[in-house]
Formats: sequence, C-alpha cells, structure tokens
Amino acid sequence: MTPLFRAAGNLGIEALASLGQALLSEIRGEFLAALRSTEELDLKTVPVPFVEVILRHRATMWILLGQGDEAVAEIERLVDLLDTVRNRFILGVTLFQNNQPQSILESWVDRRYPTVGNRRDDYWMAVFSCMIDASLGVEPRCDPVLGHSRDRAREKAFAALVGAASAVIGGDERAAAELLDELVDEVGFDNPLAEGELVRFLPYGYLLSERIRTHIDNQAEEGRLGPLQARRLDLARLLFEFRRGGHPEWDRCPDPAEVFCSLPLPWSVQLAAGLTEQSPGRGVELTEYLLTVAGPVVRNLLRDMVNSDTGPGFSGAGALLSSMPVPPAEPTRVQTMGEVVVERSGHRVRISRMRVRQILELLVLRPDLDRATIREMLWPAMDTDRGGANLRISLNYLREYLEPDRRSGEPTFHLRQEGDHLRLHRSSRLQVDAWEIESALDRSARLKRQGRLREAMELAHSGVELWQGTPFADLYDVPELLPDVVGFRSRCLEAGVEVAEWLLSEGRSEDAIDLARRILDQDPYEVRARGVVIAAHLDEGRLDQASEAIAEALEVLEELDSEPDRSLRMLIRRYRLRTVARTA
Repeated sequence: MTPLFRAAGNLGIEALASLGQALLSEIRGEFLAALRSTEELDLKTVPVPFVEVILRHRATMWILLGQGDEAVAEIERLVDLLDTVRNRFILGVTLFQNNQPQSILESWVDRRYPTVGNRRDDYWMAVFSCMIDASLGVEPRCDPVLGHSRDRAREKAFAALVGAASAVIGGDERAAAELLDELVDEVGFDNPLAEGELVRFLPYGYLLSERIRTHIDNQAEEGRLGPLQARRLDLARLLFEFRRGGHPEWDRCPDPAEVFCSLPLPWSVQLAAGLTEQSPGRGVELTEYLLTVAGPVVRNLLRDMVNSDTGPGFSGAGALLSSMPVPPAEPTRVQTMGEVVVERSGHRVRISRMRVRQILELLVLRPDLDRATIREMLWPAMDTDRGGANLRISLNYLREYLEPDRRSGEPTFHLRQEGDHLRLHRSSRLQVDAWEIESALDRSARLKRQGRLREAMELAHSGVELWQGTPFADLYDVPELLPDVVGFRSRCLEAGVEVAEWLLSEGRSEDAIDLARRILDQDPYEVRARGVVIAAHLDEGRLDQASEAIAEALEVLEELDSEPDRSLRMLIRRYRLRTVARTA
C-alpha cells in the first residue's frame, strides 16, 4: 500500500481517512454516518483500489439501511469503473437483495461460489452463494463459510444464517432455530454488525426464533427499519401467521420475485400453497414463477406437503399438483428418424408398442390434434368406445415414456391436453429431432435468401446430420398422413443432396460421400446423390471406385427406363479421360 500512497499523494491519504471514519461509524451501527463519511470524496481523483473498496462499502451500508436501489446504483458505478468477475458477481448479489434476481441466476450453476484469490472476498461470496442456493432449494455448500468463520460477531452471524438455511433446505427447522438462538445467546443484539445481518436476512430469524422475532418487531415499532426491510417484515409476518393457522392478510403478499429473493424455497412453496387456497390465480402465478427459476424441486416440495396430510397449505399444494404441469429435471429427447427412441439423462428407451410410436410421431408431425381425429386415423375399423379405450391406454404408455417420474394424477409437462385436443408442448425441455431438422432448414433458407450461402449450407448440414434413418416410419400406412410424411422425407432428401454437392465443392470429398451414401440408403434412385459419389471418387483419384459408382448409377437408370442427364454424362466423360490418361 505504501507505494500507492506515495503515487496518489494526499488524495490517497484523504480517501483512506474517509474510509477509516466510515468503518468506525459502521462498527458503531451508524450506517448513515458511514455513508456521509465518503459522500464528499471526488471519486474521479481517488486511486482505483480505494474507489472499489469505497463503493462496495457504500452499497453494504445502503442495504443495511434498507435502501436497495441506492445500493444497486453504487455497484453499477463500480462495474462501470472496473468490470471484473468479482464485481459482476457483487452486482448480481446486490440486485438479488433488491428483489431483482434475473442477473445473478443467469448460468448460476457455473457462477456460484466463485473464488478470486482473496480470502475475504471468497468468504463473502460463499455466504451469498449459500443463501441464493437456499432460495433455489439447493443444499448450500456450507464448508467455505463454516470452515473460515472467525470470532467476529458478523462472521458468527453469517455462519448461523448459512447453517440455518442449510437446515431449512434439509427439512430440519428445529436445528435451524437452535443455531440462531445460540447466536443470540452468544452475541445478543448489542453488536450492530451481527444485528445488521439478522435484519438483512430478516425472514429466517423472524420465523425461527421467538427472541429475534420480538426484537425485530420492536425495531419496526421504533421506525428503525428501512423500506426493503419493512417489506421483508410484511412477508415474514404473513408467512408466520399462515404457518400458525391464523388468517394472514393475503393482499399484502408481494410479487413472486420478492418472495423468491426473501425466503428459502420450502417457505416460498408453502406460501404459494397457502396463497392458492385463498387466491388461486395469484397462487398459480407464484408457483409458475418458482417453477421457472427453481425447476422440479418445487413439485417435490408440494408432494411433501400433500404427503404430510396435515398442516397449512395441504389443500393448496394438492390443487397445484393436480393442475400445473411441472418441467422434468432433465431434458427429454425424442428420436423419430429410424427407430423411435426417448432419451433422458443418457438413457435411451426404444418404444416397443407400435400405436404408442404412431401417436408420438403423429403429434410431432402435426402438433395439435383432437382425440377423435387420432382415434379415426389409428383405429378406423373400431367403434368409438373401443377406439377411445385403446387411445387412452396408448396415451398412458406415452406419458410414462415421456415422463417416468410423474405420479398418477399429476399433469404431464410434455403432453398437454386442452379440452379434447392433444399436443406436444414445445420447450427447451423437449428436444425432437424432426423439429430441429425443420428449424435448421427453415433458418438455412432465410440465410440463403439473404445471400449468406456458407452460413446457410453449414446450418443445413447440421440439420441433415440429424436425419438418420427413415422419418416417421410407422406412419406410412396411415393414408391421411402420407402427404405429410412424404413431404418431410422429400425435404430431407433435397436438402441432403444440396449439402452433399456443397461439401464436394468445398473439397470435403469424404463427408460428401458419407452423406450421399446415407441419401441412397433412403432412396436408391436419387441420381444426383450417385453423381456426388462418382465425382468425389474422381476428385480423390479413385478410378476403380468411380467405375463401380458409374455402373450402379447406370443400372438404376436402366431400371427407371431413363437416360443419363447432362451432369452424369459429363462425369462419365471425365472418368474416361482420366482412364485414358492413366493408361497412356
């Protein structure tokens, strides 16, 4: 630090003095005074390392005062000045504390528990990673916090809160309460820094510890809570009243993002179930939000509530489970090219029942169909009752293939029924090879129209690579679907030939041959694909293989009672010239 002071002169010393005064004010619990200690500094003239510390400290003071917007503004200034992994993480955490979780949740699995080589920063970031994990219903990694907490009161508070969050996620609220009560026994409420952290994560102490609840209620009566903390208190009181069987004021329930940022996920789900009992629309809205950010663990928590048979929120949880499709934990992949296969977590299952395969292929090909149409297509000779019964049985099998973890009575996420209509729900959780092929070819066509030929062909190539085997093979004997099936197959063939010819023009002879052979497996009479094989062998100087390919092409044309077209005649002439040159 000394060289820095010498380079900065009086400005560095002035900044250090102001920061020191701010830290002393913080220790005394005078957070507003701490802010005033540094607000007169012209940060443009202060050395960057001091600016970083000052802005981070100011953001912390604003949070402890319950002023979230001001805290976010300080960290946004910091990121503008010094855009680092650490500062971007701090910005995400600050936004999260201000009920704006979108930023920090982007790629959260990869961003959580960052390490930057600074023990203090790594500790602080681990604390907030634990608390955000708890909001997501994920077991926090407590070791980075518990293993490095010292004897300071604030760190004891962090350790107790992280431990409590972990216990709540593990379903042991008694252990969570004991940790917080032990903190109060040891530190009390006289240390402003420890008290500040209890207020920062207010719902934990309020719901788990009677002493902390009384203390916070007293603070509220004395007007010592800022706006952010007051909203947290309203939420905590609402949930506390509901959990003890009272009659909370549900109209005071905040928006879903604030609930999510304020509570560990089990409490958020419990609140959603209670809200559903009183205001179904708002309960569903909150649950849908939680499903979006936290995923299938929400369904598991609702199941736990239903299985308990008692307790607040039981009926609301049951209503949510029976009405809301929940995305599976892992994406489901459906293969309709060749064998019909469903794949989850690397485990591939071939669908053995033909009618089940047909229904799945049909819904892939035509995304929205009514039950009567499906019944008439697949069981045309049966009466309505027998055909309907067969359809119900086949649909049950299909649901099991698509979502084996779904329980009876819970709606499927992938296969949706709206009235009498059935459809496959398109989402990031359902990957279908035929849809991906169509999407790639559609985007390729748009790029081609824009004159971006190379990009168009690379994209078409990626789509054609998914075309492995006969598409919708089980639907060829369904007359109503034959035009759709043949149309899809023809589009794949045309795109495949075009890509094979492009690969050949790019000097990628082996890739061109591989694709052309796949095309010929599907349609032996595709003469352009045979031309690609001949040309690729000629390009590589393999005259014997070229001769065999020419003979095969001529044999096919003879079967079709057709003559070689101009391109094939040119390839034959090229072959003959190369043969003469080789023997000369």
